[in-house]
Amino acid sequence: MMNNEVNNYRTNGYVILKLHDEVEVRKISYFTSTWIRRLLLDFFPEDWSELPLDKYHIWGHSITPEHRRVFNALNRYQYPPNDVMEALVNERMKHWLTELGLKKYKIWDDGWGNVGFRMIRPGVNDGYPLCTKEWGVAKGVVSFWVPVIGHSSNETLQIVPGSHILNYKHEVVDGKFAAGEPRLSGEQDALLKVRPKLNSGEVICYSSRTLHSEDVQSSTITRINLEIRFQPEG
Repeated sequence: MMNNEVNNYRTNGYVILKLHDEVEVRKISYFTSTWIRRLLLDFFPEDWSELPLDKYHIWGHSITPEHRRVFNALNRYQYPPNDVMEALVNERMKHWLTELGLKKYKIWDDGWGNVGFRMIRPGVNDGYPLCTKEWGVAKGVVSFWVPVIGHSSNETLQIVPGSHILNYKHEVVDGKFAAGEPRLSGEQDALLKVRPKLNSGEVICYSSRTLHSEDVQSSTITRINLEIRFQPEG
């Protein structure tokens, strides 16, 4: 089975892996939701614990002008406690990295933390457009996209299968996420873009060269996921 998954990763630039059991899923979910609710506490001090995070795009309208300040990069990264890291980076994930040939590696650190979350409201361009990690500073990383809220083909990571073996043109743009962002340029309509449907405990592992986008245009929920990346060493 693992050989098939390695072949899929090398052929498509990504693979779906069943890495977390239900206990680990609950621990990861509780950690993430608590983290986000703590950030929102100043805006909803009385009833923040009762508001469903998957409907944030509806009830969160009152803080829309402050959304990017609340969920800036500094707030979206953290060094999780040991028990959460053990659930997230478990033996299955470590074994998979070994199967890929990563015998020596380190967890990518953005400077604010080594685990980040994304909170993507539908239809408001919260997520970045098509790009690759290779065009930015995180060259060569292996990324794991871990769903917390939103597992359907309306919400998950958008991927262009096989794009990791092709050379796409890109341009540097001054985006709302960061100045000087590299993004895919040129005609995109002909690209095959997929959003994998995930079951509980499944994650998406993808290459630094794979075209992907975090954005969600059509969904009934706010999507929340974690991301952790590994940098090969040696």
